[in-house]
Amino acid sequence: AVIDSIKGMLDSFQTDLDTGVTCNLDGGCTYHQKGGALNSAGELLKDFLDRMKPKVQNAALDPSLFFSDISSSFSTFLQSQKDIANSKYEFHESNILTYQNSTGINYDTYRNYSDAQIQAVMSAIYYQQYGAGTAIFSTDQWTYEGHGGGALQAFQFDSYNATFTNASYNKELYQAIYNSIIHNGNYSEVKTFLQNKLGSNYEVTNVLGANIYSDWANASNSDGLAWIHTSKTQGNLATDGKAFAFWTVARAIPPYVAWTEYFQMGGLQAGLLYEVKDKNQEALATHWNGTTSSLGNQLSLF
Repeated sequence: AVIDSIKGMLDSFQTDLDTGVTCNLDGGCTYHQKGGALNSAGELLKDFLDRMKPKVQNAALDPSLFFSDISSSFSTFLQSQKDIANSKYEFHESNILTYQNSTGINYDTYRNYSDAQIQAVMSAIYYQQYGAGTAIFSTDQWTYEGHGGGALQAFQFDSYNATFTNASYNKELYQAIYNSIIHNGNYSEVKTFLQNKLGSNYEVTNVLGANIYSDWANASNSDGLAWIHTSKTQGNLATDGKAFAFWTVARAIPPYVAWTEYFQMGGLQAGLLYEVKDKNQEALATHWNGTTSSLGNQLSLF
Protein backbone atom coordinates (compact mmCIF):
# COMPACT_ATOMS: atom_id res chain seq x y z
CA ALA A 1 0.00 0.00 0.00
CA VAL A 2 2.87 2.35 0.82
CA ILE A 3 4.53 1.55 -2.50
CA ASP A 4 1.25 2.25 -4.29
CA SER A 5 0.95 5.57 -2.45
CA ILE A 6 4.45 6.59 -3.50
CA LYS A 7 3.74 5.52 -7.07
CA GLY A 8 0.61 7.66 -6.96
CA MET A 9 2.61 10.67 -5.83
CA LEU A 10 5.14 10.14 -8.61
CA ASP A 11 2.27 9.85 -11.10
CA SER A 12 0.88 13.11 -9.74
CA PHE A 13 4.23 14.82 -10.28
CA GLN A 14 4.35 13.43 -13.82
CA THR A 15 0.89 14.86 -14.45
CA ASP A 16 2.13 18.25 -13.26
CA LEU A 17 4.92 18.06 -15.83
CA ASP A 18 2.59 16.93 -18.62
CA THR A 19 -0.24 19.40 -18.03
CA GLY A 20 1.83 22.47 -17.13
CA VAL A 21 2.51 23.16 -20.81
CA THR A 22 -0.68 25.26 -20.74
CA CYS A 23 0.94 27.76 -18.32
CA ASN A 24 -0.14 31.33 -19.18
CA LEU A 25 1.07 33.32 -16.16
CA ASP A 26 3.52 36.07 -17.11
CA GLY A 27 5.88 35.03 -14.34
CA GLY A 28 5.66 31.33 -15.17
CA CYS A 29 4.09 28.45 -13.24
CA THR A 30 5.43 25.95 -10.73
CA TYR A 31 7.37 23.79 -13.18
CA HIS A 32 6.96 25.61 -16.50
CA GLN A 33 7.71 28.93 -18.10
CA LYS A 34 4.89 30.82 -19.75
CA GLY A 35 4.26 28.93 -22.98
CA GLY A 36 5.09 25.49 -21.61
CA ALA A 37 8.86 25.04 -21.55
CA LEU A 38 10.26 23.56 -18.34
CA ASN A 39 11.77 26.02 -15.89
CA SER A 40 14.60 25.15 -13.49
CA ALA A 41 12.18 23.55 -11.01
CA GLY A 42 10.65 21.52 -13.83
CA GLU A 43 14.06 20.28 -14.89
CA LEU A 44 14.77 19.25 -11.30
CA LEU A 45 11.44 17.46 -11.06
CA LYS A 46 12.05 15.61 -14.33
CA ASP A 47 15.45 14.49 -13.08
CA PHE A 48 13.90 13.45 -9.75
CA LEU A 49 11.24 11.35 -11.49
CA ASP A 50 13.83 9.73 -13.75
CA ARG A 51 15.77 8.66 -10.63
CA MET A 52 12.82 7.62 -8.47
CA LYS A 53 10.72 5.58 -10.90
CA PRO A 54 13.31 2.78 -11.30
CA LYS A 55 13.75 2.62 -7.51
CA VAL A 56 10.01 2.18 -6.99
CA GLN A 57 9.93 -0.60 -9.55
CA ASN A 58 12.77 -2.40 -7.69
CA ALA A 59 11.45 -1.85 -4.18
CA ALA A 60 10.96 -5.57 -3.57
CA LEU A 61 14.72 -6.18 -3.83
CA ASP A 62 15.49 -4.45 -0.51
CA PRO A 63 12.40 -2.88 1.11
CA SER A 64 14.17 -1.39 4.15
CA LEU A 65 16.85 0.30 2.05
CA PHE A 66 14.21 1.46 -0.41
CA PHE A 67 12.02 3.18 2.18
CA SER A 68 14.99 4.95 3.75
CA ASP A 69 16.31 6.09 0.39
CA ILE A 70 12.95 7.12 -1.08
CA SER A 71 11.96 9.02 2.07
CA SER A 72 15.22 10.96 2.12
CA SER A 73 15.00 11.70 -1.60
CA PHE A 74 11.41 12.91 -1.41
CA SER A 75 12.08 15.05 1.67
CA THR A 76 15.12 16.70 0.12
CA PHE A 77 13.35 17.40 -3.15
CA LEU A 78 10.11 18.67 -1.64
CA GLN A 79 11.91 20.91 0.86
CA SER A 80 14.00 22.49 -1.89
CA GLN A 81 10.90 23.09 -4.02
CA LYS A 82 8.96 24.50 -1.09
CA ASP A 83 11.80 26.94 -0.33
CA ILE A 84 11.89 28.08 -3.96
CA ALA A 85 8.11 28.49 -4.09
CA ASN A 86 8.02 30.43 -0.83
CA SER A 87 10.81 32.71 -2.03
CA LYS A 88 8.85 33.47 -5.20
CA TYR A 89 5.68 34.05 -3.18
CA GLU A 90 7.45 36.56 -0.92
CA PHE A 91 8.97 38.35 -3.93
CA HIS A 92 5.69 38.74 -5.80
CA GLU A 93 3.73 39.53 -2.63
CA SER A 94 6.10 42.43 -1.91
CA ASN A 95 5.36 43.85 -5.39
CA ILE A 96 1.58 43.88 -5.12
CA LEU A 97 1.26 47.27 -3.40
CA THR A 98 4.09 49.72 -4.07
CA TYR A 99 4.74 53.46 -4.02
CA GLN A 100 5.55 55.03 -7.38
CA ASN A 101 6.42 58.48 -8.71
CA SER A 102 6.08 57.74 -12.45
CA THR A 103 4.05 55.56 -14.79
CA GLY A 104 7.13 53.45 -15.49
CA ILE A 105 6.62 50.99 -12.64
CA ASN A 106 9.77 50.41 -10.58
CA TYR A 107 9.21 48.06 -7.65
CA ASP A 108 12.42 49.02 -5.87
CA THR A 109 12.26 52.84 -5.74
CA TYR A 110 10.52 53.01 -2.36
CA ARG A 111 10.58 49.30 -1.42
CA ASN A 112 12.33 49.66 1.94
CA TYR A 113 10.94 53.06 2.94
CA SER A 114 9.49 53.34 6.43
CA ASP A 115 6.26 55.23 7.11
CA ALA A 116 8.36 58.14 8.36
CA GLN A 117 10.35 58.20 5.12
CA ILE A 118 7.18 58.17 3.03
CA GLN A 119 5.85 61.05 5.11
CA ALA A 120 9.10 62.91 4.41
CA VAL A 121 8.64 62.39 0.65
CA MET A 122 5.07 63.69 0.90
CA SER A 123 6.28 66.75 2.80
CA ALA A 124 8.97 67.42 0.20
CA ILE A 125 6.40 67.21 -2.60
CA TYR A 126 4.30 69.82 -0.83
CA TYR A 127 7.02 72.32 0.10
CA GLN A 128 9.95 71.94 -2.31
CA GLN A 129 10.78 74.26 -5.19
CA TYR A 130 11.67 73.71 -8.84
CA GLY A 131 14.95 71.81 -9.10
CA ALA A 132 14.78 70.20 -5.63
CA GLY A 133 14.45 66.72 -7.11
CA THR A 134 12.26 64.64 -4.76
CA ALA A 135 9.71 62.38 -6.51
CA ILE A 136 9.85 64.35 -9.75
CA PHE A 137 7.59 62.89 -12.45
CA SER A 138 8.67 65.21 -15.24
CA THR A 139 10.45 68.45 -16.21
CA ASP A 140 9.00 70.44 -19.10
CA GLN A 141 9.10 73.77 -20.89
CA TRP A 142 6.06 76.02 -20.67
CA THR A 143 5.81 78.55 -23.47
CA TYR A 144 3.46 81.50 -23.25
CA GLU A 145 -0.21 80.48 -23.10
CA GLY A 146 -1.52 83.80 -24.42
CA HIS A 147 -3.21 85.11 -21.30
CA GLY A 148 -1.97 86.85 -18.20
CA GLY A 149 1.57 88.05 -18.81
CA GLY A 150 2.58 91.55 -17.87
CA ALA A 151 -1.01 92.75 -17.92
CA LEU A 152 -1.97 90.62 -14.92
CA GLN A 153 -2.07 92.32 -11.54
CA ALA A 154 -2.05 90.72 -8.08
CA PHE A 155 -5.74 91.38 -7.44
CA GLN A 156 -6.59 89.39 -10.59
CA PHE A 157 -5.07 86.10 -9.37
CA ASP A 158 -8.36 84.85 -7.92
CA SER A 159 -10.01 84.90 -11.34
CA TYR A 160 -6.97 83.52 -13.16
CA ASN A 161 -6.80 79.86 -14.17
CA ALA A 162 -3.65 78.36 -15.62
CA THR A 163 -3.74 76.17 -18.69
CA PHE A 164 -1.00 73.85 -19.91
CA THR A 165 -1.64 73.41 -23.62
CA ASN A 166 1.85 74.79 -24.32
CA ALA A 167 3.68 72.56 -21.86
CA SER A 168 6.19 70.53 -23.86
CA TYR A 169 4.93 67.21 -22.43
CA ASN A 170 2.53 65.83 -19.82
CA LYS A 171 -0.11 68.50 -20.46
CA GLU A 172 -2.90 66.31 -19.05
CA LEU A 173 -1.03 65.59 -15.83
CA TYR A 174 -0.27 69.27 -15.15
CA GLN A 175 -3.90 70.17 -15.75
CA ALA A 176 -5.10 67.31 -13.53
CA ILE A 177 -2.81 68.38 -10.66
CA TYR A 178 -3.82 72.03 -11.07
CA ASN A 179 -7.53 71.21 -11.05
CA SER A 180 -7.11 68.83 -8.11
CA ILE A 181 -5.37 71.43 -5.94
CA ILE A 182 -7.15 74.62 -7.04
CA HIS A 183 -10.67 73.38 -7.74
CA ASN A 184 -11.37 69.90 -6.37
CA GLY A 185 -9.57 69.78 -3.03
CA ASN A 186 -8.54 66.18 -3.73
CA TYR A 187 -6.48 64.18 -6.22
CA SER A 188 -9.37 62.55 -8.07
CA GLU A 189 -8.33 63.86 -11.50
CA VAL A 190 -4.72 62.83 -10.90
CA LYS A 191 -5.87 59.35 -9.93
CA THR A 192 -7.97 59.10 -13.10
CA PHE A 193 -5.03 60.27 -15.23
CA LEU A 194 -2.71 57.66 -13.71
CA GLN A 195 -5.27 54.86 -14.04
CA ASN A 196 -5.78 55.63 -17.71
CA LYS A 197 -2.01 55.64 -18.28
CA LEU A 198 -1.34 52.39 -16.43
CA GLY A 199 -4.24 50.34 -17.79
CA SER A 200 -6.32 47.50 -16.41
CA ASN A 201 -3.42 45.42 -15.05
CA TYR A 202 -2.93 48.04 -12.34
CA GLU A 203 -5.20 49.68 -9.78
CA VAL A 204 -4.25 53.11 -8.46
CA THR A 205 -5.30 52.82 -4.82
CA ASN A 206 -4.19 56.21 -3.49
CA VAL A 207 -2.49 59.44 -4.55
CA LEU A 208 -0.41 60.53 -1.57
CA GLY A 209 0.97 63.74 -3.00
CA ALA A 210 1.05 65.80 -6.21
CA ASN A 211 2.28 69.30 -6.93
CA ILE A 212 3.58 71.58 -9.69
CA TYR A 213 6.74 73.66 -9.42
CA SER A 214 7.55 76.52 -11.80
CA ASP A 215 10.64 78.44 -12.82
CA TRP A 216 11.09 81.61 -14.81
CA ALA A 217 13.53 79.85 -17.16
CA ASN A 218 15.72 82.94 -17.46
CA ALA A 219 12.82 85.14 -18.54
CA SER A 220 11.86 82.90 -21.47
CA ASN A 221 8.37 84.44 -21.36
CA SER A 222 8.71 88.24 -21.18
CA ASP A 223 8.16 91.41 -23.20
CA GLY A 224 11.87 92.05 -23.69
CA LEU A 225 11.86 95.38 -21.84
CA ALA A 226 14.21 96.19 -18.97
CA TRP A 227 13.34 95.90 -15.27
CA ILE A 228 14.96 97.02 -12.06
CA HIS A 229 14.99 93.60 -10.38
CA THR A 230 13.06 90.36 -10.09
CA SER A 231 11.15 89.71 -6.89
CA LYS A 232 10.04 86.12 -7.62
CA THR A 233 11.44 83.58 -10.08
CA GLN A 234 9.97 80.27 -8.88
CA GLY A 235 6.59 79.03 -7.76
CA ASN A 236 4.92 76.16 -5.93
CA LEU A 237 1.25 75.46 -6.68
CA ALA A 238 0.42 74.00 -3.26
CA THR A 239 1.91 76.90 -1.27
CA ASP A 240 1.47 79.82 -3.71
CA GLY A 241 -1.89 78.97 -5.23
CA LYS A 242 -2.61 80.51 -8.62
CA ALA A 243 0.31 82.93 -8.23
CA PHE A 244 2.69 79.98 -8.78
CA ALA A 245 2.31 80.56 -12.52
CA PHE A 246 4.06 83.96 -12.57
CA TRP A 247 7.47 85.46 -12.03
CA THR A 248 7.52 89.11 -11.07
CA VAL A 249 9.64 92.15 -11.84
CA ALA A 250 9.87 95.67 -10.45
CA ARG A 251 9.78 98.48 -13.01
CA ALA A 252 9.95 102.24 -12.62
CA ILE A 253 9.91 105.56 -14.39
CA PRO A 254 12.11 107.68 -12.16
CA PRO A 255 11.65 109.39 -9.93
CA TYR A 256 8.02 108.90 -8.96
CA VAL A 257 6.41 105.94 -10.76
CA ALA A 258 7.13 102.30 -9.83
CA TRP A 259 5.12 99.15 -10.34
CA THR A 260 5.25 95.34 -10.44
CA GLU A 261 4.54 93.24 -13.51
CA TYR A 262 3.85 89.53 -13.82
CA PHE A 263 4.99 87.13 -16.52
CA GLN A 264 4.14 83.49 -17.04
CA MET A 265 6.80 81.06 -15.83
CA GLY A 266 8.74 79.18 -18.50
CA GLY A 267 9.58 75.86 -16.83
CA LEU A 268 7.48 73.23 -15.05
CA GLN A 269 8.07 70.20 -12.89
CA ALA A 270 5.50 67.77 -11.52
CA GLY A 271 6.05 66.09 -8.15
CA LEU A 272 4.08 62.92 -7.59
CA LEU A 273 3.73 59.98 -5.19
CA TYR A 274 1.03 57.35 -5.43
CA GLU A 275 0.24 53.80 -4.35
CA VAL A 276 -0.65 51.17 -6.93
CA LYS A 277 -1.73 47.53 -6.92
CA ASP A 278 -0.17 45.29 -9.57
CA LYS A 279 -2.79 42.67 -10.43
CA ASN A 280 -0.29 40.44 -12.24
CA GLN A 281 1.94 40.36 -9.17
CA GLU A 282 -1.13 39.58 -7.04
CA ALA A 283 -2.01 36.60 -9.27
CA LEU A 284 1.57 35.32 -9.14
CA ALA A 285 1.71 35.68 -5.36
CA THR A 286 -1.55 33.72 -5.03
CA HIS A 287 -0.18 30.99 -7.29
CA TRP A 288 3.12 30.60 -5.43
CA ASN A 289 1.43 30.77 -2.02
CA GLY A 290 -0.80 27.87 -3.06
CA THR A 291 2.21 25.97 -4.39
CA THR A 292 4.09 26.50 -1.11
CA SER A 293 1.13 25.19 0.86
CA SER A 294 0.71 22.16 -1.42
CA LEU A 295 4.41 21.25 -1.22
CA GLY A 296 4.29 21.65 2.55
CA ASN A 297 1.40 19.19 2.77
CA GLN A 298 3.31 16.68 0.63
CA LEU A 299 6.46 17.16 2.70
CA SER A 300 4.59 16.38 5.91
CA LEU A 301 3.98 12.85 4.62
CA PHE A 302 7.71 12.12 4.87
